[in-house]
Amino acid sequence: MPGLSLQGANFSGSDFSHSNLAGAKLNRSRLDNTSFHKAYLMRVTGVGVNLNHAELRGATLSEAKLTASNLTMADLRKADLTGSDFPAVIFPGQS
Repeated sequence: MPGLSLQGANFSGSDFSHSNLAGAKLNRSRLDNTSFHKAYLMRVTGVGVNLNHAELRGATLSEAKLTASNLTMADLRKADLTGSDFPAVIFPGQS
């Protein structure tokens, strides 16, 4: 599903584990409590994306750009964040 647009979509609680979402556009998407375990999310972009409590363990987020998004309590263990940019993002442990 490379280049997929999920802009404004509500996929809260969904399972995208092992999916290829490279280049997806995620503006204003609700992806809280969603699993992206070992998913390919290279070059995804988005503003105002809600990834609260999302599982991103082992996901590839290289060259991703998420702006003013919520990653509170997101599981980023072993995620590849090489070359990614997260301006004004709320990360785990921040409020």
